[in-house]
Order: sequence, then C-alpha cells, then structure tokens
Amino acid sequence: MKTTAGRQRGDALLEALIGIVLMAVVGLGLAYSTARAANSQRYLNTQNLAIAEIREKLQHVSEPCATDTVTITLAGKSVDFSPECTTENVTVRYTMNGTETSETLASVKTLTSVSTAGSDVTRELFGGDGSIVISLQ
Repeated sequence: MKTTAGRQRGDALLEALIGIVLMAVVGLGLAYSTARAANSQRYLNTQNLAIAEIREKLQHVSEPCATDTVTITLAGKSVDFSPECTTENVTVRYTMNGTETSETLASVKTLTSVSTAGSDVTRELFGGDGSIVISLQ
C-alpha cells in the first residue's frame, strides 16, 4: 500500500522543474530585450555624433551646394555625405502705401539636404539601411 506522501514527492519535483523552466524563459527574454536596447542606443549615439560632425563641417562651408561631398571620420572610418539643394522661382507679393506689388525672385533655395548612401560602413555605424538625411527648409 502506497502512502500519499510518496506520490506527492514526484509532483513537487515536477513543479520545481516547471518553475525553473519558466524562470529561464523570463530571464532569456529580459536578456534579449536588454541587448536590443543597448544596440539601439549604440546606433543612436553614432547617429548623433555624425549629425554634430556634419553640422560642424557645414558651418565652415560658405556655399554647401557647391561642395561635392562632406567627409567625416567616425570610429576610424570615413563617411561621405552629399549636399543637395533645391531652388525655385518664388513670387513675393507685398503692399506698400496702398499699392500691391509683386516680384519674382529667381533661384531661391527652398530646401537643402545632406545625405549618405547606404554602404557596408554606414550600415555598421548607423544601423538600418545606413543612410542619414538632414533636411533644412
């Protein structure tokens, strides 16, 4: 005749095993999410460094669109950015002394952007497709 204590001993071991498996799954999930957050933070820091460096370089260029490329160095790797400008003819209307006048200004810069094409180096530094675009309006 078996006692109830003998049957419960196996149940306790099974419950302990299930508890350990559940704790392991939760621990692995936390480790995975922490690793993803750290990776995203690394890319964000690198992107911020690149943007600050590009702004610094462009402040010393009198005509950004006349420059073919802007080269910066991050983590010992050179990254080229290409400035592009969009120009349009703009009509300005104003009223002076009760008289409405309009003037057309030719080739007014309406958008300036600096971007990089995706490459192995930029993907490694910036993540995603490796491109950063800074637009000024």
